[in-house]
Amino acid sequence: MNKAVNQLRLFLCTFSGEDDIIIKKCPKEIQLSFAFIGLFVILIFIGCFVSATTFTYSLFDENPMISTPFGIFWAFMIIIIYLLLLYTITPPILPNNYKNKKRKLVVTKVNSNNRFLTLSMLLRMGFILLLAIIIAQPLNVYFLSKSTETSIEKFKQEQKARMIIVSDSLLIQNEVTLSKDFEHKINLKVKRGNENQMKLEKQAIDLKISADSIFVKNAFSLLDSINKMDKLSILPKKLKITRDSLVTELSSLVEKEIESDYQFKIDVERITCSDKSLKEDFEVYKNNLVKVIDSKIENYQKLDALLDKSNFYLQKIAVLLKENPISWIITMAVCLLFLLPIYLKFIVRNKTGFYDKKEMIEKRLVIDAYNEFKNHYSKILSAKVAEYNKKHKAEIHQSLLKIKDFKPKRFKQLLLEINEEYRDEPVSKYEHWADCPFKTQKKLNESSISNDEKALLKLLYPNSED
Repeated sequence: MNKAVNQLRLFLCTFSGEDDIIIKKCPKEIQLSFAFIGLFVILIFIGCFVSATTFTYSLFDENPMISTPFGIFWAFMIIIIYLLLLYTITPPILPNNYKNKKRKLVVTKVNSNNRFLTLSMLLRMGFILLLAIIIAQPLNVYFLSKSTETSIEKFKQEQKARMIIVSDSLLIQNEVTLSKDFEHKINLKVKRGNENQMKLEKQAIDLKISADSIFVKNAFSLLDSINKMDKLSILPKKLKITRDSLVTELSSLVEKEIESDYQFKIDVERITCSDKSLKEDFEVYKNNLVKVIDSKIENYQKLDALLDKSNFYLQKIAVLLKENPISWIITMAVCLLFLLPIYLKFIVRNKTGFYDKKEMIEKRLVIDAYNEFKNHYSKILSAKVAEYNKKHKAEIHQSLLKIKDFKPKRFKQLLLEINEEYRDEPVSKYEHWADCPFKTQKKLNESSISNDEKALLKLLYPNSED
């Protein structure tokens, strides 16, 4: 049991945004702190997966073959960004220096900045909060969508009414134009005394066109009133009730217009013209009216199909944030879940000795790597120098052979001097700094040391401030 708990703790530490190899070398208390951070990161991953999956599931006609891979991809992408952010919260471990505005060398001490609300941190938190708010909205819809059914139905009816009014207004103008053209033909072709008979025969058509014209006038009047209320930034409760009643009245007006169009298409087939001189014109007039009505009915059917197919996902989010306080609780909970690991990661630096241990390990790694580099560098330079010495010693030896026979003592003396001069010695890299490779402490030049108390203190305590 203890082994399983330890394995789980170490597994959670992997997602803490810190080096798990170093964490494993720390006491259990420090491991638990990072395990809590890793647990919250895993919860964020699960939340991102559920959010993205439910969103794409509703977007792509409830197709799990598309929504599931997208949810996994989105969750991994957010977690990678989030872990990268957690890594940036790690305090500066290795010594560093920079020049301030006065061109003075300033040494950055390890873990020296303990302020949480810095400009950099606020910018990072703002970016994370933006992600959290985006991710929270599909979760709101997933858990609370049933509470939006009434509001969404009202919204659908309002949008349907708005679109029908706009499209019908153009077609009703065609109805009025056809009616005027036919009236003109009546005045030209119908004999006196037969006008009343003609009016009776087309009375049903005239009433329909008149009713349609009145419908457009009343509908736009209601729309203007609704649009004026929508321009208000804050809508009082009384005006909200008035707006709802206007929307209901508008929807009722549109439904009556739709029923009227369907009924007129049935009734118009029974209307005939008794005047032979106008019979052909009347049939053309009636057929053109039927085409206009058919266009209106076709628009109704297409609009119904479009509204039935749409799930109004964005509108559900807006309705939930506007009407359901629980959606704000879920949003705030997700934001808190995203921010809590960041705060815990910052707290770890003050309440545990983890970063002191990490500093020691990383310093050792850097110093070992630097020493390995110096040794390798020294071997290369020594080999090059040895190669250079060997080459030139051979050339000089050939020249000395000329005096070997008649000045052997001088030959031996010069040979010893050349061997001494071209002796193979190890070459080491010269370092300008006293604490290479970190380069925060300059080497003291003996000629620059003055015989006063300040210089002595500086020599004894090089890291102290002036």
